[in-house]
Amino acid sequence: MTRKSLRFDPDKNCLVTIMHGIVNNEKIDKVGLVRDESYSGCCAVFRRPFPLKEGEKFKMAVGEITDLLGEIRWIKKYDNVFVTVGIFIEPIIEEIVK
Repeated sequence: MTRKSLRFDPDKNCLVTIMHGIVNNEKIDKVGLVRDESYSGCCAVFRRPFPLKEGEKFKMAVGEITDLLGEIRWIKKYDNVFVTVGIFIEPIIEEIVK
């Protein structure tokens, strides 16, 4: 498998938190363990069932970095309990105040 970018080991026990709002009167917060990181995103392991689909966008946090915007790029079944999820993280752009 050819990768488009370099991968980095995450900090020990680094978590990704997905905050997706309210669906059917239930608040969707999903927490997973980061498996690897890259300059443009990460791969994380989540317990099934996973509530989002490829292409969905959401607010998220990775470790202590909060207020990020993410997008699900892919979801793969790991086993009967877990899935691995590829997440693209929108670049952080500081607003220039004039």
